[in-house]
Amino acid sequence: MPNLIDTLDSGGLVLTSTSRLARELHAQYDATMRARGLRLWPTPRILPLSNWLESCWTEAGHTEVALSPQQDRFLWQRVILDSPESADLLQIAGAAAAAQEAWRLICEWRLPISEARFAETEDAEAFLRWLRAHQRRCEQAGWLDPPRLMDRVTMPPNAMLAGFDELTPQLAALGDWRTLDPPRCPEVHASLCLCRDAEHELRAAAEWAREVVEARPGARVGVVVADLAEVHAMAERIFTEVLNPEVALLDAPSSGRAFHVSLGGRFADDPIAHSALLILDLSHGSLSLDRMGSLLRSPFLGGSVSERSPRALADAALRQPHPSQVTVAALLEACRKHAPLLARMVEKWDKLRRALPSKALPCAWSAQFARLLSALEWPGNKALTSREHQAVGEWEELLSHFATLDLVLGPSSLAAALGALQQLASESGFQAENEGQPIQVMGIPETAGLGFDYLWLSGMTDEAWPRRANPNPFLPISMQRAAGLPRSTARRELDYAVRTTSRLLNCAGTVVVSCPEREQDRVLRPSPLFTDLDRREPPTAKATFWPASADLETVADSTGPPVASDFVPRGGTRILELQAKCPFRAFAEIRLGARSLEVSEAGLNARDRGSLLHIVLEHVWTSLGTQAALKALSDEDLRDVIRKGIEGAFRHKYHQGAFEDAFEREIRLIEAGRIEELVAVWLALEKTRSPFTVDAQEQQQRVSIGALQFDARMDRVDRLPSGREVIIDYKTGEVSIDQWEGERPDSPQVPIYAIAHSQPIGAVAFARISADSCEFEGIAQESGALPDVDVGDFGKRLADWRVVFEKLASEFLAGDARVDPKTFPATCAFCQLGPLCRIATAEVEE
Repeated sequence: MPNLIDTLDSGGLVLTSTSRLARELHAQYDATMRARGLRLWPTPRILPLSNWLESCWTEAGHTEVALSPQQDRFLWQRVILDSPESADLLQIAGAAAAAQEAWRLICEWRLPISEARFAETEDAEAFLRWLRAHQRRCEQAGWLDPPRLMDRVTMPPNAMLAGFDELTPQLAALGDWRTLDPPRCPEVHASLCLCRDAEHELRAAAEWAREVVEARPGARVGVVVADLAEVHAMAERIFTEVLNPEVALLDAPSSGRAFHVSLGGRFADDPIAHSALLILDLSHGSLSLDRMGSLLRSPFLGGSVSERSPRALADAALRQPHPSQVTVAALLEACRKHAPLLARMVEKWDKLRRALPSKALPCAWSAQFARLLSALEWPGNKALTSREHQAVGEWEELLSHFATLDLVLGPSSLAAALGALQQLASESGFQAENEGQPIQVMGIPETAGLGFDYLWLSGMTDEAWPRRANPNPFLPISMQRAAGLPRSTARRELDYAVRTTSRLLNCAGTVVVSCPEREQDRVLRPSPLFTDLDRREPPTAKATFWPASADLETVADSTGPPVASDFVPRGGTRILELQAKCPFRAFAEIRLGARSLEVSEAGLNARDRGSLLHIVLEHVWTSLGTQAALKALSDEDLRDVIRKGIEGAFRHKYHQGAFEDAFEREIRLIEAGRIEELVAVWLALEKTRSPFTVDAQEQQQRVSIGALQFDARMDRVDRLPSGREVIIDYKTGEVSIDQWEGERPDSPQVPIYAIAHSQPIGAVAFARISADSCEFEGIAQESGALPDVDVGDFGKRLADWRVVFEKLASEFLAGDARVDPKTFPATCAFCQLGPLCRIATAEVEE
């Protein structure tokens, strides 16, 4: 530390390996100046190496244009796209990233370039051709790419390096550098902690960090995560739950957090950037249903606070037809009906969209994108948090970077421009500024040059540390091994891990190393670099959500207000089906209207296919009317009737234009063929029945069960020659008449139709229509009413059903809202009300 202060006091320069270390050294220098009693002092010259290189070039006033890393990446992509190899590449952007990295390694490690050496593999040969094309373009345009920038600068006098575990030949060639020794603690106590899995490990680290800061305020606490990029979201969630539960539970602002995660996720996934990209993606004319719903519910559109509920209703309305894509026209229609403020903004936005040029330079597209966002008043009118303000600034910087791509991209279409912007956002990381939180969560590279009082190293398995060798695919392996390039060999990674481990185990007084014991069904082991450490148990989680002194009272509230006498609930037979499954579900869905939003799927989901089959059969039997008419038709004429029914079904169900693109049209053709074959097989079975007339289809009637009244719709009612009627319920999945039995029947529709039917009944049955089998399953009162359906004691069954359903109806009317699933957890498997009833956290008696 003294040589650092002396260097800075004399106006020297300190170059760091990371921005985090630069901030840390700034803080240390400022603390030293305050300890001297100073109130003012010159800003010390402490810069990350990359920032210093850029500033040197800018201040020198060179005629060459120094490309930014983003510009250089897109230049590599252009070179690869123009090459013959592009036709065989699946990921052009990935190949460009690897090629850019290969050229950086060549420059940093002074690797020789020769055709003979690069002829070892086809990939290396292709890279050499790309490299020469890349260099020609740079020379012709007067550009300097980032890897060569260090060769054009001169090391200033009185300069020092900090945080570099090793110097590359390129960096060493700048001069005789002085280096700042990493912090070392004189006494270190290190231990090894084994945890169940990765989540338990991160939670143990968070609990340990909380214990430290509670016991020793002001202590410097670090948590190092070996694979932080992969578990970033989980780390954010767990540390928030443990250290800032008010944020996790109450959706409170994130300011004042006790921890800071240094490595951010993809900027494209940040809520601010995500909403902006959705607005711009809509410029194509449509979005998928889920993405359109995300945009409608975004808090970063103008009027999002005052119009929150209406926009949620617009989202729900858009989901009713189950479209895979939602057009701007459909969005406008829904907003005009439910969210007029947003409708006016979308109309303004749509005028700008329609006036977009066919092609433009990135700088022009950047201005157009800003106008489109402004039309929807992005990022909204609500007060932004500090983190959100930083994200808006990051977005503006992203648009500035995008505008500089004029040099390498040229005029581009809207699709190409949005693709480039999306790529920039995906390749950029974003993390809110470090505000000096007591707990710092970081990856291994960011620990270089830092010292701590307490340090936790997580994820230290034998698979993660030492790292696996991962040589660059475009450089000859023999060249990488000979030069000792990073990631080139297992030996190279072991040497790096040994040096880094020694540094980490000596940079804090207390060090805890942890390792998960399992990953799903795989057994994991700690890294051999830590197996000789003393063992310790993971810390025990402590509840911190509410003060321990609070007196809590438990109130069992399982009954809602009774149903009013004049109230006719919507839901049909589903009312009693849900009451049988779980009283709370019936109360929440039927009386409170608590239902999950529809989710879009590629093609047709099971409900869509079942609905189409119902409509086709309705069309067919409306045309035929009787079994006699069915038998009278030739096979070809019957096929014509089925095809007309299919055409009518698709017109009826999808009149709003859900099938607009080639993919959806192909799905319709496939589904039409499937339904045609399925209905033909089913009608062949219908021919084997005793004579019948289709008396009613999709008939709606008022049903009374005790004091409960509701409207129900029967799929089909046939009349037999005897005058008795057959109630038929179409099903496309597995069914059994056992679902009608018991005090809580699983599928009560048919029994309810039976006890409410006013005409004599000959049989009630499921009509199972599927590729596996086509059959009737039910109970008959008249022999021969349906194929393979036995005659049963029909009168007793009707009486038993009436008792069961009158009891369920009485419970529903009385406001019964018990969380009481019929069979836990099977009954809850397809229920979306878990967050309301909290069944997962309750003790359920089997």
